[in-house]
Amino acid sequence: MEEAAHEADRLAREYLHRYYGCAQTVLAAVTDALGLAGAASQAAFKAMVGLAGGVGLTGWGTCGALTGAAAAVGLCVSPEREEYEETPEARFEVYELAAELAEKFKERFGGITCREVQRALFGRHFDLRDPDQMREFVEGGFLWQCEEVVGAAARWAVEVVKKATRMP
Repeated sequence: MEEAAHEADRLAREYLHRYYGCAQTVLAAVTDALGLAGAASQAAFKAMVGLAGGVGLTGWGTCGALTGAAAAVGLCVSPEREEYEETPEARFEVYELAAELAEKFKERFGGITCREVQRALFGRHFDLRDPDQMREFVEGGFLWQCEEVVGAAARWAVEVVKKATRMP
């Protein structure tokens, strides 16, 4: 478990420089660290793009790193769509795991929204839809400080997936 969690952390930090968006970065890191690359993870990666930066870079919503982590947990642990009719209570395990991630995230980063995390890390919030603020965010190295956030989110996602599935 520790090796896959460490690999997810490392990949998330690396992928941030490749993909920039925190949501898709974390999802890709978790699925790659767990060896789950395939059609489902590719589709999920694409779905995550609009969730970066607290949804569409607004900062209003949940930090994309946490969103990507929760999505990765759902992808790994949720029953198939057809199973929900037979065992609708199965979703509660995923809810519990996602809540565990959110609690760790809030404790470590001072909140769960993109704005809260930015304020905790940088002392301010950047409006990433504003070209000048986006430039300041990237050129000032603030984006790369998010490596800690995506790394932790990916590591925690692997840890809860492994715990839930009893994977070695």
